[in-house]
Amino acid sequence: MASSAFQNPTRRRFLAIVAGAATMAGCQPEVAPTDPCLDIRALSESDRRTRTATNYVAQTALPDQRCDTCQFWLPPASPSPCGGCVVVKGPIHPEGHCTSWAPVDNVTR
Repeated sequence: MASSAFQNPTRRRFLAIVAGAATMAGCQPEVAPTDPCLDIRALSESDRRTRTATNYVAQTALPDQRCDTCQFWLPPASPSPCGGCVVVKGPIHPEGHCTSWAPVDNVTR
């Protein structure tokens, strides 16, 4: 009986520490990444979900399907290195890619 009474406070203390750590982890502010094209802190949750749903990556493995060769690409405003996209909101790296990539229609550009 004595060992059971000893274990319960330890278990309670452990659970309290874990709960406190989990709470504190949620309170940490987001830190800006060093690459401004990866800074999505200002995006809404909906826009973040769109980035995830389209599998956006800042560095494509498909060199012929870079963001800056896509019909949805919006060129960067100087002095930012990041462009934009009609489909994926937020800063877009020119060498990025997503599943919405489409070749530029040369007639309209």
